[in-house]
Amino acid sequence: MNHTPKAALIGTGGELFTFQATAALDRYLASPGAQAHAIVAASNAMPLSLHVLRPTLPTTTIPNTSHWLMLDAPEAFAQSLAAVL
Repeated sequence: MNHTPKAALIGTGGELFTFQATAALDRYLASPGAQAHAIVAASNAMPLSLHVLRPTLPTTTIPNTSHWLMLDAPEAFAQSLAAVL
């Protein structure tokens, strides 16, 4: 990060607070044939998580994982991903 231009860091940080993830998901799901499925860690059930804000979103929870569930439980993640693809 020491070599990243300050303006890039500020711009990226600002987008984190203004990006409307639920609106983007809703626009995507309004497209013909669009589908979504969340694969999440149990610890990710926070009030602003997409699968909490959109409870009809199909979700698979992988227990005993952190934010990096694909690294914490690679086999369970791969099985969950294969099941939805």
